[in-house]
Amino acid sequence: MEDNSQLRNLFEQSLLNAGATVTACANLDEVNTLVAQDVHAKLQAINVILADYRLGASGTGLDAVQAVRDHTHKNIPAVLITGDSAVRDLQTIQQLPNSTLLHKPVEFHQLKQVLLRVT
Repeated sequence: MEDNSQLRNLFEQSLLNAGATVTACANLDEVNTLVAQDVHAKLQAINVILADYRLGASGTGLDAVQAVRDHTHKNIPAVLITGDSAVRDLQTIQQLPNSTLLHKPVEFHQLKQVLLRVT
């Protein structure tokens, strides 16, 4: 989940090229729509959630992670990416169970290592 379309497309293409199956969303509204339309339980197959912390006005990456976890009833590992340096936000992110925090800018090789470690 990434609200910046260029970054979202870059992450999506890089992950697809690395052999991953990707479902990309721009914001919390898209995540909620995806969850609501998940009649065949495709989201059960998710083995990691990658989310930007700031997803625009609709909510945060934490909200998106929680929506997917609530829907699947699974504590899916989450990797949150942020450019924020506000101590309060960083503490909030770090309190999310089964999650890893990365700071922007993130190099793809760094992201790939983290994704392999948490899955």
